[in-house]
Amino acid sequence: GCNLRCGYCYYAAREEAYDPRKRMSPQVAEQSVDLLLREAQAGEPIHLHLFGGEPLLDFDLLRHVVEYGERRAQEAGRAITFEVTTNGTRFSERVDAFLNAHAIHVGVSFDGPPDVQDEARPALSGSSHALAAPGIRRFLACRAGTPLATKTHASVVVTRRELNLARIVDHLEDLGFQKIILTPATDLT
Repeated sequence: GCNLRCGYCYYAAREEAYDPRKRMSPQVAEQSVDLLLREAQAGEPIHLHLFGGEPLLDFDLLRHVVEYGERRAQEAGRAITFEVTTNGTRFSERVDAFLNAHAIHVGVSFDGPPDVQDEARPALSGSSHALAAPGIRRFLACRAGTPLATKTHASVVVTRRELNLARIVDHLEDLGFQKIILTPATDLT
C-alpha cells in the first residue's frame, strides 16, 4: 500500500495496489529472504531492497525482514545489506534509529519544492511536502557527518512540469541531501 498517489507510479497500476489486505505476510517475506540466500552466487554480496508502495507503512514487517535476514545470513556465513525506498512521510525517531542501527541504505522518493512535490506526489489529504519534509530533515540530520550519509539519497522523478533542475536540487540540498538522483519521466506532461 501507499499513502501517496503519484501520477507516474508503476505500483499504482497493479490491481488492488492499495488494498491493505494484500500486504506481504511475514511468512512470504521470510521465504523471499531464504530464496535470496539460497540462490545467491557464493562469494557475491547479498543486497535486499525493500520498496513498492510505501514499505514504512508496515514498519513492523520491515523490521522483521531485516532482523530475519541478518540472522539467516549470519547462520549461512554470508554478509547481507539492505536498502529501503521510501516517500519520506513515515520517518520517526524509532524508524530513524532502526535504519541507522542496521546501516540501511535509504532512497527517498521526493521531487522538490512544495509546488512540485505536491503536484507530482499528492497525499490522500493535505500536502505531501508538509507531511514528509520535517521527518526527512530530521533523518538526514541524524546521518550527517557519519558513513550513513553516503548511503542516503533523494530520488527525483523529473517531468515536464518542472524543468528548473537547479531549483529542485537547491531545495533538496536545503533539506540536507548530499546525493540526489534525477530520473526523467519523458512520457508525462
